[in-house]
Amino acid sequence: MSQSGTLQLAMDNNGATPQSTPPMHPELLMAACHGWHGQLTSLLNGEDHQAVPIEHRRPSNLDADASQAAVFVEIDIHRSNMMSPPLPTTTTSLLLQGVTSDGDSALHVVAAAGDDDRHLRSAMVIYSKARHLLEARNKRRSTPLHVAVRAGNVDMLALLICLAGEEEGGEDRRRALLRMENGVGETALHEAVRGDDMRAVAVLMTADPCLARVPDAGVSPLYLAVVLRRYAIVRDLHARDNQLSYAGPAGQNALHAAVLQSKGLHDSDGRTFVHVAAKKKRYSIVAYACQTPALSTILNKQDNEGNTALHLAVEVGDWWIFARLFANKQVDLNLPNNNKQTPLELAVNTIPTGLYCLLNSRILIQETLIAANATRGVFRRDANMQEYSPQSDAENEEKGSAIVSNSTQFLSVGLVLITTMAFGATFALPGGYIADDHPHGGTPTLARVKQFQGFMMANTLAFFCSSLAVLSLVFAGTPTVELPMRYMHYNISIWLSLNAVGSLAIAFAIAVYILITPVAAKTSLAVIVVILSIGILHSPSVTEKFTVLLLVLCIRPGILPLLRSSISKVMFLMCWPLIVIFGWQELSSRYR
Repeated sequence: MSQSGTLQLAMDNNGATPQSTPPMHPELLMAACHGWHGQLTSLLNGEDHQAVPIEHRRPSNLDADASQAAVFVEIDIHRSNMMSPPLPTTTTSLLLQGVTSDGDSALHVVAAAGDDDRHLRSAMVIYSKARHLLEARNKRRSTPLHVAVRAGNVDMLALLICLAGEEEGGEDRRRALLRMENGVGETALHEAVRGDDMRAVAVLMTADPCLARVPDAGVSPLYLAVVLRRYAIVRDLHARDNQLSYAGPAGQNALHAAVLQSKGLHDSDGRTFVHVAAKKKRYSIVAYACQTPALSTILNKQDNEGNTALHLAVEVGDWWIFARLFANKQVDLNLPNNNKQTPLELAVNTIPTGLYCLLNSRILIQETLIAANATRGVFRRDANMQEYSPQSDAENEEKGSAIVSNSTQFLSVGLVLITTMAFGATFALPGGYIADDHPHGGTPTLARVKQFQGFMMANTLAFFCSSLAVLSLVFAGTPTVELPMRYMHYNISIWLSLNAVGSLAIAFAIAVYILITPVAAKTSLAVIVVILSIGILHSPSVTEKFTVLLLVLCIRPGILPLLRSSISKVMFLMCWPLIVIFGWQELSSRYR
């Protein structure tokens, strides 16, 4: 049989070793184990056909051969070429077709045997005669990379990776080699994780930054690292690739493993990963924990200060994380921390004094807890309150006064503009006026049109609300007025400003409808849609906040408690212009 035919028998399509593969020559095995690269060269080149007794071949004799070999290896996986002589392109030696009882090739043997210069040179000698052995598999379907990592031979691992990338198309070959899986679906990176070998992890991830994403299904390196509590490797893998795989067996992932394999998943402050995610405002992690039943037991865990994840979400004022926790009915809303503060108590104490605006996330959090009938703790404003209000009352008043004064300047400019527009629209009505020589001369042409009544009411409300808001801002911005009164007028001006803007937008939409619909109904509809879309897109966070607010309140306390809460009153104060405008439009058309 020809040499190529013998080679075909030696290796199957997947690189596995069939039963007919011959056993490895004992001299070759001995030389590979000890790193006798001079003897390996002699055996593979066929220069010494007379078998010399193995006991007479000592490392001292082979060291002389090594001194004559002009082989130098520079291990650097960041370089595309090795600083070594060109590898010969001779046909594969028949000796290298043999394997051990475990199916290991000669390259497997030398990769597992050592990490010194002798073994590195031996690996180069073997590779020069049989380059296909780099992808060879033993009976466990492990490659030489697997066994090198398992043995902790990091320099050998780096050499094998470099050899894979030397030839044409080397990058693809190296990537394919690194991603080869053994019989249990694990890459060499899994072996590095099992061995807690940070050096091997660094070499493998540098050679293939996306290696932690393999395999697509099964146990990912990250999951394995979490299960084995290799937390330094976990941090390193995540730092190198933030899109790595979290997958684990049976539909689990790394978060499951983090909870199930850890006694508390607590840090030095007693915080779980949900605490940390809430504190760092990592919504996706909190959302995953809330929707995973296996993690429900840690949602109410308290840290060393007695705070749950809900306490921390309230403390940082993150509406989205709070809403996600609040919507989960297993989250307790009334657990007190070590200061006897419930989440509601904490929410009340973290709101800026005197200022109230439902658009503020902290206000939303407070009102949502109140609507859910959450309880307040027995916390009192004593010396402990310094944790939340370290400044004196005088300093707080001075700061609050400065905030109000600065805010009124910007807000008043917009309100004056709205007032001017509403005033001008009153005398530049859509459709114009009836000529003086006609009945009711000088009156609006469209006065009897139903929608015109709605336009007039909307324009009137815009003028009325903006004018009152400007007046409230005058009081709010006057330093001689006592601070509580200034806070009250500032809050009123915010409420009236929103009503004025909404009324003006409705007036504009109705005017467009009146003028264009009779001749171009589609155009008028398109204009109205554009107006509404711009209004929503201009402040998407406001729209999202109110939408989420209604959803979580319907999920947790229900519709009836929502209607009885202050939230419904606030929503009415926000929407009353709509009721007045369209209510008057219908009423005036029926009773003329």
